[in-house]
This record gives sequence, C-alpha cells and structure tokens, in this order.
Amino acid sequence: MIEPKKWNILYIVCHDLGRHLGCYGAGVTSPHLDAFAEQGHCFTKAFCSSAVCSPSRGCAMTGLPAHQNGVMGLTHFGWRFAPGIRTVVDEMNDGGYDTIHCGLSHEGEEGEHRYGLDFENSWRSRTSENAVDDCLAILRTRQGNDKPFYMNVGFQDVHSCTWKADDARSNPTSRLNYIYGGATPDEEVFVPEDIPNNPSHRDMLSRLQANIKHMDHHFGRLIKGLKKYGYEDNTLVIFTTDHGLHIPRGKGTLYDRGTEITLLARLPSAISTTPSTQACLIQNIDVMPTLLEAASLPIPEYLVGKSFWPAMTGDHYQPHSHIVTEWNYGGSVEDFDPVRAVRTNDYLYIRNFGDRRHYCLPTPEIPADYDWYKREGLPQFGIGHWCDPERRRADEELYDCRSDTYQWYDKINDAQYGTARAHCASLLQKYMEETDDYLPDGTPPFQPTAGNGICIEE
Repeated sequence: MIEPKKWNILYIVCHDLGRHLGCYGAGVTSPHLDAFAEQGHCFTKAFCSSAVCSPSRGCAMTGLPAHQNGVMGLTHFGWRFAPGIRTVVDEMNDGGYDTIHCGLSHEGEEGEHRYGLDFENSWRSRTSENAVDDCLAILRTRQGNDKPFYMNVGFQDVHSCTWKADDARSNPTSRLNYIYGGATPDEEVFVPEDIPNNPSHRDMLSRLQANIKHMDHHFGRLIKGLKKYGYEDNTLVIFTTDHGLHIPRGKGTLYDRGTEITLLARLPSAISTTPSTQACLIQNIDVMPTLLEAASLPIPEYLVGKSFWPAMTGDHYQPHSHIVTEWNYGGSVEDFDPVRAVRTNDYLYIRNFGDRRHYCLPTPEIPADYDWYKREGLPQFGIGHWCDPERRRADEELYDCRSDTYQWYDKINDAQYGTARAHCASLLQKYMEETDDYLPDGTPPFQPTAGNGICIEE
C-alpha cells in the first residue's frame, strides 16, 4: 500500500501518435520514449474515449464522455465544456497544487482553463521544442519550492500539419528540413502491415517518422531536466496521445486504429514498484481519477472514469471488462456522424446512428496504387479517410479482435457470433442509459459557440 502523498504530476499529451513507437513494436526511432516505457508501466490496451483531438482531450481532463462534458467537436469550431463542468485543473487548484500549462491546449481557447500559470502563446506555435523549453525554465525556477505542482504539457507534434506541407521536402526552411533534419531515408521507413506499401504512404510515413524522432528527442530533454533539477524522486510522469494515427480506418473512426493510444507512466522513484507491461483495458476518461488518486485528492463520485493508479502501485485493481468509445462531430455541426462502440478484450462492436455513414474502405480493398482513389472519383470523408459513397456502414458492426487485429472482417451477420453481438449490444444500451446519452432517440445536448473555423489541417 502506497502511503498517500501529494506527488508532483507531469502529464504530457501529443497529437495523432496512436501507438506508433518502438516500445509498441513499430520500427521507428523513439529511444527516449522506449527507455521510459522500460522504466515504468506500458499499457498496451489503452484507448481514447472519443476519436478526435479536442473531444479526446476533453474526456481525459474531465473523466466524463464527450456527450456529458460538452466538447463534442473541435475547439477551433467553437466547442466548449458545458457550464459547470470541472476539470482536473479545478480539482488540483482546490487541492493545494500549483497548476501550470505549457505548449498546446486543444480542449478550449487559450487561457480558459484556470491554470495558475499558462504559457500557451498560440496553439499553432506550441511544438515539442517550445513546450519543453518552457517546462525546463519552470522546473529550474521552482527549485526549493515544496508546493506540489500539476503540469500539463501539450505537443502539437506529431500532427500532420507540422510535416504535411506539399513543399516540405523541397523547401529548405520547412520544419521537415530545418527543424527535423529531413525525412527519414526510404530504406528506414516502417510501413505497418495494414497500410499499403506504396510511394504515397512511404512518403507520408517518412515525414511522420522524422517528426516522431524529433519529438522523442525533446521528450528526452524534459526527462533529463526532471532529474537535473531534483524532481525525479517525487514526480509522476505520464506520456500519452489523443487518438490513433491519421491513416485509413484510423483517426476519426472507432476501429482500434482510430482509438488506440500510447499510455506510458513512470511513478516517482521514491515509490518502489516493478516496471510492467499491462494489457488491461484502459480508456482516457480514466486519466482524471488516476491523477487525483496520485495527488491524494478526493475522486468525485459522478466521474465515469476509473483510476488505474492501483494497477501501477501493486494494490488491488479490478480491470475494465469493457470500455465504450464515441464519435459525434469531426468539427462543425455539419460534420455530425454519431457512432458508439463497445470494446471488450475479445470483440469490437460498433453502432452507427447517423445519416452520413459513408463506408470507410478497409485495407484489403485499398489498391496498391493510392492514386486509384482520385481516378475513381471517390471523395474523402471526415479527416482524410477515403470512402465509397455508394455504400453505407451498416447499423451494427462486430469484429473478432482475437483473430482480426485490424477489424477488416465484419461478423455481425455470422450466427456463430450471435451471443457476442447480443452481449455487446446490451452493454452499450446499459452504458447509454447510465450516462444519459442523447442517442439513439434524442438530439445533441450541446452546440458550439462561435469558433474561428480554422482547421488544424491547413
């Protein structure tokens, strides 16, 4: 049993990473994060609760699903927390913590989250190098300060807007060349088996991998600074991301590739625990109660999330038997496509509710020539996902994750899976009733305020 103490907390969240790191089996250069995973706890079945940037981060900050906390779409389209919603920052402020924010905050507009210190200047400029510079400056000036801190650190990396520009390769002043040192050489590009290995994808992944290497370097700087300035003994460090990779059937969908997240945690070195790799189901609405328990602060009873602090400290922990994920809006109110999903250890069950349910092409149907899409005139749907406008996603989908890792083969009409289908459907129905979900018969309870309409993809 770990004695209660107000440990410092350093919570780091990056964009769009999924589990694309060496410690999760990807052939990319991420030595500092890989070493960090070996020193602490690596969760291999962690998922976001809503598969797009702002809603996912809102879930982590509130311990509530998006349909309860109000951030149901992207904040730059005006989505905000519902009135009265408290975040982990509010709880830390009331619990005697200094609260600090560095880098990108994509849960709302700058300065809205009641941090005691907020070093966000512009969400477009908050890359890993800038955020880490600010963090290190704060850690240096806090030496000798015994008051515990909660520091939230947001990286814009590895969002495609940092490396995707068409002239990135040829422009010597692009971030790809000037900051990252150029794209990863072609012979070193790692192509996951569920992505067609073609020139277009290799080019995309070569840029992404360069950004991952860059971010990993600055993460390493931050961890070294934590030790240099004397915080290693008394600081919990969590590194995570908001959702899956920006690939077909990834970000913006409720397939595993869209909801899977990196989740790495290292306890204060003053706590004697054994590093571990854990395959228990975690959802990122579990983050807020976990941080509160680590801070020895009360966990509000209304939270839907569940603390996984005991899973790291060796105390009794009852893992989730299943988790529920959701999608409401990609951004604006015109991008409404409500979906819910239940993920158990064995199955993924998806329920599609909306009218804009274009069929997302699974990888076995993607030709080797990526340009085939354009020649065939197939449109992009949502956040860069190619779709077939002549086909619609079914009302329900069911995938056997034990044998179908990437959820390519829908078993919803297979009689062999009738029991699993009924069980997952009942779990979803119960969850929707308990969390007062507006689906299946209601209308969305929240609408965005006036946003700037700027798309982060631009």
